[in-house]
Amino acid sequence: MDKQWAGIIEPGAPPTDETQLLWWLLPILIAGLLTLYYRQRPRPAMRRQLRHLRRRLRDNRLDRRNAGFTIADCLRRGRATTRLDRLDFGTQQANWRAFLDKLQHAQYRPRPPSQSELDTLLEDAMAWLRR
Repeated sequence: MDKQWAGIIEPGAPPTDETQLLWWLLPILIAGLLTLYYRQRPRPAMRRQLRHLRRRLRDNRLDRRNAGFTIADCLRRGRATTRLDRLDFGTQQANWRAFLDKLQHAQYRPRPPSQSELDTLLEDAMAWLRR
């Protein structure tokens, strides 16, 4: 029986084409997966700002009329490195823009949004950041 078919590789045998291809592609694949993972993580500054806004809303120290704009502005700005135009989320970017429009829509209503509507918006924001 041939040694190659038996699954035995001789110590001095040259690597096959498949093995060389695997060793070339493995680091590229790992680097790509790490890049995707770290790009999707929410930034700590944005988490802090959302926590702060949520606390102010609970304590009623934030005017409800401006709350939608303030939260949307906070989420959009983040830090200079997390600006929306610099993020590349593909299909998520459309969801992000729709989410910000939903937040900003609360400001232009004739009546201020209710506390339950603001809670819903904040929960949506926190859910988006946890992704």
